[in-house]
Amino acid sequence: LFMNFIERKKGFNLVELLIIITVLLILSGIGFYHFGSVYKREELKKYAGILEYFIKEARMYAIQKSVNVGLCVSDNQTVQMINMNTQRGDPCSGEIVKKFSVEPPFIIKKSVALNRNGLAFDPRGTAIYSGNICIQGNDYYYKFIFSTGRAFIRKESASGTCD
Repeated sequence: LFMNFIERKKGFNLVELLIIITVLLILSGIGFYHFGSVYKREELKKYAGILEYFIKEARMYAIQKSVNVGLCVSDNQTVQMINMNTQRGDPCSGEIVKKFSVEPPFIIKKSVALNRNGLAFDPRGTAIYSGNICIQGNDYYYKFIFSTGRAFIRKESASGTCD
């Protein structure tokens, strides 16, 4: 009679069920951690695409309006498109045409030759100053590089920081 009871027993006992639940929790924890980093990387990629479009839009604005257009980075979160009219001085002085902002933890940095406050395009759509605008997440960045006298903007991306 006892052997028949053991042979007819089907299903899981409590220990087996707890082991399965533990393994599933560990696997889901690893998956959620990985999903978070993938999500942040994709969000940075989205912001980089918008920033690239914003830079091209500033260049087109300069060509269409026949004015100098500045790109001014303020507070490491915002890039402003500035109508500089005919002046070639400070790219951050003039009428603000449009703004682009990112949410923390992402930051925007600039590096410009001649200690200028920002980058600029002339009415031909070429860069007035050499430098770059970089958008950075925790462990990855996208950099848009300007060369004086050129309309071409080079884009690079890599692991690490903008510096």
